[in-house]
Amino acid sequence: MHPRTPGSFTLLIAALTLAVTDPCLAQTVPPSASAEMSRTQQPIELSPFVVDESRDIGYLATSTLAGSRFNTALKDTPASISVMTQEFLSDIGAFQLSDAMAFGLNVEFDYDDSRQNTNEFATFYNYQTFRVRGLPASVARNYFGWDRAIPDEAAFIDRIEDSRGPNSVLFGIASPGGVINVSTKQAQFGRAINKASFSYGSYDSKRSTLEFNRTLFRDKLAARLILVYNRNNEFRHFAYEEHLRGLLSVKYNLGTRTVLRADFERGEYQSNPTRSGNLMNRFLVWNSLARPTFAVAPPASALAASGLARFSTATTQPRVTYLSNNDLTISMRGALSTAAGIPAGQQGIVSSTGIITDRTISDYSINVGGPGQDRFSRFGLFDAFLEHRFSKTTVLELAYHHVDMSLDSRDPRGGDFLYGDPNQLLPNGAPNPNAGRVYLETTWFRTVRRDQGDTGRMTFTTELDAKRWGHYRFAALGEFEKSFIGSNVYQEYWVDSTTERPAFNTAVPENAANQVFRRTYPTEGDWSSYYIVGPVGSAGGLLTGVRDPVTGRTLSSTWYAQNYPNQFYYRKKSGMAVLQARYLHDRLIVAGGVRRDDLTEHQLGGRRNPVTNIREITHNPAESDPAKRPTLTRNLGTTKTLGLVYHLTPIVSLNYNRSDNLATPGKGWLRLPASGEPGDPLPVPPPEGRGEDAGIGVDLFGGKLNAKATYYTVRAANQATSSPPVVRTANIDILNALQASGLISQADFTRRTNTGEHGLFDFFTKGWEFQVTANLTKNWRFQGNFATADAVSQNTFLEWMAWSERNSEFLSSFRRNGAGDIVDGAGNPLRTTTGATIAEAVALYQDELKLISDTDGIGKLGNRKQKVSVVTRYSFDSGMLKGAYVGGAYRHQSKMFTGVDAGLRPVYGNSYWELDLMAGYVVPLLRHKARVWSFQLNVFNVTDERQPLAIRFDSYGAIMRDIVRAPTTWRLSTNLEF
Repeated sequence: MHPRTPGSFTLLIAALTLAVTDPCLAQTVPPSASAEMSRTQQPIELSPFVVDESRDIGYLATSTLAGSRFNTALKDTPASISVMTQEFLSDIGAFQLSDAMAFGLNVEFDYDDSRQNTNEFATFYNYQTFRVRGLPASVARNYFGWDRAIPDEAAFIDRIEDSRGPNSVLFGIASPGGVINVSTKQAQFGRAINKASFSYGSYDSKRSTLEFNRTLFRDKLAARLILVYNRNNEFRHFAYEEHLRGLLSVKYNLGTRTVLRADFERGEYQSNPTRSGNLMNRFLVWNSLARPTFAVAPPASALAASGLARFSTATTQPRVTYLSNNDLTISMRGALSTAAGIPAGQQGIVSSTGIITDRTISDYSINVGGPGQDRFSRFGLFDAFLEHRFSKTTVLELAYHHVDMSLDSRDPRGGDFLYGDPNQLLPNGAPNPNAGRVYLETTWFRTVRRDQGDTGRMTFTTELDAKRWGHYRFAALGEFEKSFIGSNVYQEYWVDSTTERPAFNTAVPENAANQVFRRTYPTEGDWSSYYIVGPVGSAGGLLTGVRDPVTGRTLSSTWYAQNYPNQFYYRKKSGMAVLQARYLHDRLIVAGGVRRDDLTEHQLGGRRNPVTNIREITHNPAESDPAKRPTLTRNLGTTKTLGLVYHLTPIVSLNYNRSDNLATPGKGWLRLPASGEPGDPLPVPPPEGRGEDAGIGVDLFGGKLNAKATYYTVRAANQATSSPPVVRTANIDILNALQASGLISQADFTRRTNTGEHGLFDFFTKGWEFQVTANLTKNWRFQGNFATADAVSQNTFLEWMAWSERNSEFLSSFRRNGAGDIVDGAGNPLRTTTGATIAEAVALYQDELKLISDTDGIGKLGNRKQKVSVVTRYSFDSGMLKGAYVGGAYRHQSKMFTGVDAGLRPVYGNSYWELDLMAGYVVPLLRHKARVWSFQLNVFNVTDERQPLAIRFDSYGAIMRDIVRAPTTWRLSTNLEF
């Protein structure tokens, strides 16, 4: 892991462990006196704001806060809510939230597959996100927003509540798919907990946990401490995740009516997450021709036939490249490389940039980031809740939430293409020792981010029993949130070691001329060598003392901001009122509420440093360029919910719920105006949604089996997502070529690259959800889910379509040759750094935009219509197998909508299924039957289903992107309660 400050974290954990486990502090009074004191000092009633998870039995949960903000029985809740209990999480072997959500009702993982040109590193910076009902879902922790933080640790989780649909009135700013809330474990009075666990699994993965709970100071204070170390290694080379974290929860009885509880968590999280798919093709045409090499570049007309392209020959594009195998730096200006294309007679098999499916050429275990790819987070959070009961029915809660997280990551973005080297000679005339070999090449990026946030919340609730006129519960909430997000994306660039200024273009440090290209030639067939050597080590791994192959100077590399740094100050003020009414002896329950949110976002501006020209933050509102000035954006929204439950009989209930949502616009997200004019983009508006649920539930066998069927619809508007990278990249490539040839000014370049990077769309989804949860006997647990989601997108990226038309008008003003190519002053066709002509680059982004718009009204990219999951366990309580248990988990999701073909017919990727098995044994210890030692073996993907999930195709039917699946893995865990 990263070097740590001596161990402020280690010292804290040691101190906390001593405090909680010290026999002097933990000593209690005799049982009779303790019981009497407990009766006199504990609160009168259970909190209306806290769920008593001790009433959860097996996989069955009895109550929730997610339906009304009150502690309410699930069967009395109109909203569609599912609960995952501790026992459920333990059985499936969940170590973090994503492990659990694989078995969520109507849940699918978001791999940035809901837009045409997907991002291979979609979860590199923001960790795993989810879609529910085919729509984005928010994540909360103890009902505070948690979307920007690191993955939840299962050892800290009491339960997971999945509330589906746009219920912003209950949760505040949220996504239309719903809110996945994690409730953490709390300190408990009157219970001593001593637990330890250790796990060992595939690829030398290790995990250990410690958990203690004590009642202290004569039953006035309870403390619970949980420590976790986890190292999970994956089947792909160098891929892992590792974290060390601790949670301390305390509860203090200030009197019979007042309770203070607080949670403090701190930790470090480091990982090497891989791109989701296999290597992509820039190699197969050349390879099919027996890898020809050339001493002299073929004519331009013959390049494509040989599967080749040529780097720019412009003196302004030296393309200085570091060859890691040879520790050599050379200018690749004008050199040959392999390119896209379709080998003769192989249409439909490989494409310009399609996935390489031949595992003898590219294995699924390849990790192009190698050991230099890294994501490190350090975080801390603090939650405090002060609850005072004025009377049996009137309660006030004051809550405070603080989070502080930093992230530092490095990755070879765009390095997922496999190339070949057809040059017999290096550009300097020397023999090329790597002629005929394959290689990987790209530039390296670094992302630095800091998130800080404080939220204060006040909730008041009271009840009124009007006898035959009903029973009423009322809650009012006021909330204020203040947060800061600062981020910067850097790229590695060449600098003159003497002047420390950009090496080749001092006016624009982030110009492509200054980019450091790193190239690695792997040993073919040795999949562990297929990675790009990157900046590693405590000093950043940057290059020093490198000879400039162009001028002979001494060069170094450094990180320059790729874009203007982002700094956002965010404030939210919210007010909410909720009413729950019960009539007809609790047979009819009506719940409704209204919420008002006021969001203000202050984004600092950016400028170029007047001395260095490096991009930096500015507070100056008088900047000459409007795009660089600080901005203030305010959004107001009102959301509502109304629901009812009617118990036809003690076992049959009907429910209906109607709700809407207001979501937070992406911080700093900008879009083009409707006209498509670049230069001064607008903030994206707040996304909005509206949903309806109607269903029937049954409660059989005295509550041992719960089943519910729900029909739902959701309409969402002003949804925003990143525009396809290929569109923006192609545009920048075109503008770079125009600027390098002197055809446009720097001002034109800046204005036309300022396109906002985001676009809008709407969608509609409908479907069915069925869930059955049962503890039919004390030995058998079961949960089964089935869901459908018919989703379609509408009004997708209309502003980008307008931009495309305006850009074509702009490009039509430049001089062209007889072939229609834009030419420089000498009449030579302009080419981008990829070797493409301007016309080819335009066609690239136009095809991309057409693919996006063609799906409107037909489907929603990334959506899988059917989803099934089943989890079950059976325990033996007699005979030779007494103490043993066995179980399994099955999940299946249908084929994914990936786009349309030339006839606008839907195109789908493959469906998938996986089977997990589990077996365990509980050994009561001899001295005390309540203390146990248990073992559990989890085997995941038992049948070794390895076929990657194809999620995009090109017009020839070749796979453009896929999701690699892990092989069979196993984990053996032992748990000791002592």
